[in-house]
Amino acid sequence: MKKQYNIIIIYSRSQESGGALRASYIAEYLSKRGHNVRFIKPLRRLPFQLDFPVSLIYYLLKTIFMDCDFIIVVKPYPNTCIPAIFKKLQNKKIILDIDDLDYAYREGVLMHAGRFLQEPFPRFFDAITVHNDNLRDFLIKEWNIPERKIHSLPQGIDLELLDGKNIDRDLRKKLGLEGRHIITFTAHLDVSTDMKPILEAIKIVREKIENCTLLVAGRGPYQKSFERLAKDMGLESNVIFTGPFEIELLPSYIALGDTCIVYYEDRMVNHFRTSMKLREYLAMEKPVACNDIGDLRQFKEYTYQSKTDVRDFADKIVEALTCKSNRPAEGYNYVIKNFSWEKIIENFETDTLDPLLNTT
Repeated sequence: MKKQYNIIIIYSRSQESGGALRASYIAEYLSKRGHNVRFIKPLRRLPFQLDFPVSLIYYLLKTIFMDCDFIIVVKPYPNTCIPAIFKKLQNKKIILDIDDLDYAYREGVLMHAGRFLQEPFPRFFDAITVHNDNLRDFLIKEWNIPERKIHSLPQGIDLELLDGKNIDRDLRKKLGLEGRHIITFTAHLDVSTDMKPILEAIKIVREKIENCTLLVAGRGPYQKSFERLAKDMGLESNVIFTGPFEIELLPSYIALGDTCIVYYEDRMVNHFRTSMKLREYLAMEKPVACNDIGDLRQFKEYTYQSKTDVRDFADKIVEALTCKSNRPAEGYNYVIKNFSWEKIIENFETDTLDPLLNTT
């Protein structure tokens, strides 16, 4: 008989940030496996990043008297790692999920300060989970984490959300986009978003396909900045920013796209990221244009993949808009087989949770 675990999950950043979605999916699908899961709701973003020190106290008070078999921390920051270490002192198993190199989004002093805050904590955890091999290798070589402690927890997709049953078929009309070629880009609009090269590519695409519109579906602290950038580039009539929306509307925005796009600039952090949006696009059988950095490379057979060059990327967007290949169908089969959260969490349970609890 399968054992039911008591699991606490805490997320290091604010509830508005993109990684909160990964944390919530881990919680949701562990719960669906029959475990008693308590995902402690992250705080909202506060001015001057005060949510970090405030949440340290918040998570300590929330978790210190909670009983559990495991506590899972998503992202290695002091505000969540310190409460987890307190649970380890209570003989609980603690797991740290590292889903990218957050500090590498910054440069100079801020980057070094971020690494200084994160690097000391993995040694205290019973297991470290990562979502791709590039990140695994980096942590072994650069952070000196023993290979035996690192487990796989890939980036999944919610097949129930993306099954196409609840799509708003009138959305194109509601947005006044009838007769337009729609290029969908879903994103959390923050420091991780490489918006400038995307807009540069759209400017080139417009020269070839005049009635094209980039639909930027998402919210984030950089939204106003990106809107100004689009205006300054003369793309105001070719770019729409949706702003915040409920997650249930995501499939409708993806379905609206005649093609969907992802672009990573060639900077250190992007070699260790994993693209949820690309997997979601393919799960809805959309033609996808992307470039060839990091995780994106593994999808070469299923996408219109460019070099990391704006003009080549623009050419691939045009090619995807006139898609006549089986790539979307093949990509759909690939992601359905390999990236459903249901299967990922089942493997996480048998490969990580069960062995940890049986280790004395």
